[in-house]
Amino acid sequence: MAAVFMMSISADAQSNNAILFTENGEKFQVILNGVLQNATPETNVKLTGLNAPNYKCRILFSDTKLGYLDWNMYFTEMGMEATWNIKQNKKGEYVTRGVSAVPIAQAPASTPTQTVVVYSTSPPPAAVTTTTVQQTQTTTNSGTGMGGDNVNLNMGINVGEQGGNISINASGMGMNGSEESSAATTTTTTTTSHSVTTTSTSSVPPGSTVVVSNPPPSEVIYVSGYNGPVGCPMPMAQGDFSSMKETIRTKDFESTKLTIAKQVLQNNCLTSAQVREVLGLFDFENTKLEYAKYAYGHTYDIGNYYKVNDAFEFESSVDDLNKFIFIHTIMQKLFFLSGTLLGALAVILGAFGAHALKAKLTPESLQIFETGVRYQFYHAFALIFVALMAGKFQTTLLNYSGILFLIGVALFSGSVYLLATRELLGIDSWKSFLGPITPLGGLCFVAGWILLAIAVVRTKF
Repeated sequence: MAAVFMMSISADAQSNNAILFTENGEKFQVILNGVLQNATPETNVKLTGLNAPNYKCRILFSDTKLGYLDWNMYFTEMGMEATWNIKQNKKGEYVTRGVSAVPIAQAPASTPTQTVVVYSTSPPPAAVTTTTVQQTQTTTNSGTGMGGDNVNLNMGINVGEQGGNISINASGMGMNGSEESSAATTTTTTTTSHSVTTTSTSSVPPGSTVVVSNPPPSEVIYVSGYNGPVGCPMPMAQGDFSSMKETIRTKDFESTKLTIAKQVLQNNCLTSAQVREVLGLFDFENTKLEYAKYAYGHTYDIGNYYKVNDAFEFESSVDDLNKFIFIHTIMQKLFFLSGTLLGALAVILGAFGAHALKAKLTPESLQIFETGVRYQFYHAFALIFVALMAGKFQTTLLNYSGILFLIGVALFSGSVYLLATRELLGIDSWKSFLGPITPLGGLCFVAGWILLAIAVVRTKF
């Protein structure tokens, strides 16, 4: 029991909880890093199992007139349960305000009105509501009458010798009234994602079952009308972006402004329009160009990056930026393609050496051949890593590192393959020529790794 308790404490220490509630009771859904968490809109949501220090969060109100709220959810340390209040500020804009933060072990239990959701990287399944339709039939008859009733009144008066007789007869007086029977059927069906009320007078068999499936959650759109390539998962919320601009604007020195703007992009992403706004905060053309190059790898709608050109005063800056983007894109594709093809070729050559060449080469030559295959394999993965790094961090050192890896594979592994099979290919006389090429390829490998290490050290993740 003690071991289970300690394991529970350890698990809590590695994750966080977040409680979100609306001050005025507006229902909402939570989207973390682009993934919907609660399928049903609620007023109080508790998210558990958050194992990262920060998340891109979107509050999607069920009332479409209220829109949505984007913000960054941060935790100062692990093992905490933080509570945020969603409210309107004086301008009528929805904002989040921190309420409290306590260790999970000391946090109070969930309330009955609170919806607890375990964080997931996949959206919740579509909810299904089954509603049994009941039919009520009412028939009403009403009538008033005196059918067949007779009223007879006889009065006789005799006065002396004379007499009088008065006879009053009332019969056949009657009144009948009735209403025809009527039937009405009302069917109301409500799903968990939205309410749909349908009133129908059509015939529905009593006791029938209606099954309504909740449609999948709609895709979150960050840039209206944009369907091009995406450079990062989720752009910065407008409120946070406004705070960022205000912070940069208050600085006097250009270098300080540039440093802050780059620091923000270490953990955030912008749209092309936001990058253009940031460029407007700089005074010098060189600073604008440097930041535009840096921000390219941190932009959501990179297909719209041409809009950034409007922030430059000189055509030369536009040409320089376009050249940078072109080279960056070409080099990244080159490294990806080269890494995958060299990896596939290494597998083929390894199998070829182990089977076809095993009986034709000496053990020493076969070992040399396998060395070439092994080093080719290593640097195929290195090229893929460089391509991944280049997609996020813009530095010429990564390009130089990838080029050196490519040259190293050609010189080192290529010369080793020829040296190992020179007798089989009849090029034994090439030994003196191929011998010096192999160490040159090795030097290229070493230089490539050094440049990659420098690039990683200089990069702020």
